[in-house]
Amino acid sequence: GKGERRMKNLTTGEMIDRLNMGDTALNESGQVVKYNENGILVMWYEGEVEPLLREEVPFEIAVSSVGQEKWKITPHFVTFQEAQEAHINENKTIIFYHEEELQYSFTPGEYGQFQSLGNDDINLGELINGNWIIVNRSRIG
Repeated sequence: GKGERRMKNLTTGEMIDRLNMGDTALNESGQVVKYNENGILVMWYEGEVEPLLREEVPFEIAVSSVGQEKWKITPHFVTFQEAQEAHINENKTIIFYHEEELQYSFTPGEYGQFQSLGNDDINLGELINGNWIIVNRSRIG
């Protein structure tokens, strides 16, 4: 449905559950978290350079210090083509991210999204040129 991917004020646990490969999460203290290319969750401060692999500190070490923080996830967007390939070949749910308040989920085996898109006057060009999210994209590689 609409807006299901709206990411505001997640707890640390919710953020970890929802963070996909390529996404970043930011908390109110300015700490940034993401998965590195080895699938390890790492953290640094906003405005700093993202740490190089050899300098990275696994997020687990820092969890106690951010236990009460609230997080917002910035999704990693992919192209229409990448999203379609993941949907068709890997059976992934994909989301058309029109704007933060208006998103459409396409789950394998579920139908009816095009009715909603039509009702909201979303056209094919917007879909093809728009931002897409692959849900539960592998955290490794």
